[in-house]
Amino acid sequence: MAPLPRRWVREHDWPVATGLRVQEVVAGSAAANAGLRAGDWIIGVQGKPVSQLSDLLHWLGGNAAGQVLPLKILRPRAGILEVLHVLVTPTVH
Repeated sequence: MAPLPRRWVREHDWPVATGLRVQEVVAGSAAANAGLRAGDWIIGVQGKPVSQLSDLLHWLGGNAAGQVLPLKILRPRAGILEVLHVLVTPTVH
């Protein structure tokens, strides 16, 4: 968990000022298959704000393997902030 840049929060009037920054994405993982990248910020799961790792783990743990989980992602790119909606399908290893 990390604070989102204040400018993003102010400009977009988000209800939370923190998100989960993706540090690494393992090739072939559910996150990689969904299109997540290192540097992305997870700010929502199932339409609910995410401000702590426990929020994300709650949703991941509550979904059966193979069930689709919608995430709201922020992706800073070339000075532009993209808001993406991706679907992750957790798997069991």
